[in-house]
Amino acid sequence: MDKDCLHTQIFCLKEIKGNPCKESFAIELMKVTGYVNIIDLLLLPLYYTWEQLNYGTLDEVKFEPYLKKAYLRFLQSAKGYTLQIVMILKQAVLKEALSTETRSIIEALIKTYSTLNK
Repeated sequence: MDKDCLHTQIFCLKEIKGNPCKESFAIELMKVTGYVNIIDLLLLPLYYTWEQLNYGTLDEVKFEPYLKKAYLRFLQSAKGYTLQIVMILKQAVLKEALSTETRSIIEALIKTYSTLNK
């Protein structure tokens, strides 16, 4: 994954978290996965990839300090956690109650995280 694409993905997820117009995706995803902090979980593999590919520091992508403990746990088994995230998203995309927009975002995320896990 190239630097610009990864940077864009990180900031799109951050925008979803902080923008009321995009909130419906976050709410739908929370409902179908049962994870209140799903957007934060989705950021962890992207932060990991940013560091592993030597694209820069986490400060450059405005890493949230409250995620530090979760990120340190993630580092212990990055591939395993990323695989779990893919499985969660695959189960979520099967839910009939999803809007078309949310479904397409989830499908794109599955593709992205599946690529990261190789």
